[in-house]
Parts: sequence; structure tokens; C-alpha cells
Amino acid sequence: MDGHVTHVAVRMVHVLAATVLVGGSLGIAIAGWTAPATDRGSAFVAAATRYELAFWLALGAIVATGVGNLGVFGRGLPGPDTDWGQKLSLKLTLVFVLMLLSVVRVLAVARLRDLEARVRVVALARWYATTAGFSGAIVAAAVWLAHG
Repeated sequence: MDGHVTHVAVRMVHVLAATVLVGGSLGIAIAGWTAPATDRGSAFVAAATRYELAFWLALGAIVATGVGNLGVFGRGLPGPDTDWGQKLSLKLTLVFVLMLLSVVRVLAVARLRDLEARVRVVALARWYATTAGFSGAIVAAAVWLAHG
């Protein structure tokens, strides 16, 4: 396969996976905030639980394609002491923080299954809103990195 086509395909997977992180977590948060009172329990937790699989698969794709891009372009990239390198360090730090918060979120999903429905929906909606915010910050850092 042509190197250019491969590069475009890898970037496309990277961007689409970021879309799953931002859009999916925001969608789950909105679903929790807007669900009818009669449906604020097990259905929401079930949706959040199913989204976790998509989230972790997308995060794995982002990490794999990001590492692949760094491997391909590594020697030609500016060092960590440059403006670009500092932006990359910020982006990677945000990804690491997102991973840590997401582990806590997964544990919260498992723990909150046993709580009263309204409490768990509000708590989980906040977790997913936080995830969407961090994911959005990472996308913003990526755009800043690409165009700065």
C-alpha cells in the first residue's frame, strides 16, 4: 500500500477514535441529564456500561495510532525543549490524565449500579461530562499542535 494512503488511513482512525471519545461521552452525559424520570435507572447504566467498551477500544486506537505516528516521524520531530515539543508534552499529559480519570469512571460505573437510580444517573452524567471535557481539551491540544 502507498505510504501516503497508509498515513491518511492512520490519521483517519486517530481522528475517528477521538470523535468516539468526545461525542460518545458527551452523548452519554446528555442522555443522563435529559432522560425521563421513569427511565433514569438501569437503562442509563446499561448504556454507560456499553459505551465503556467503545471508549476503551477508541482510546486504544488513539494510543496505537499516536505511537505509530511518533515512530514514523520521530527523528524529524522537534525536541521537547521546543514550542512544538512542549505542546506535544501537554497533549500526552492530558491523555494520561484522561486514562487515569477513566479508570476511576469505570469503577464508578460498577459501584453506582447499586445506588438509587437518580443518584447514579446524576453522578455518572457528571463523570461523562468530565470525560467529554478532557477529551475535547485533548482534541484542542492536537489542533494547536498540528497548526502551531
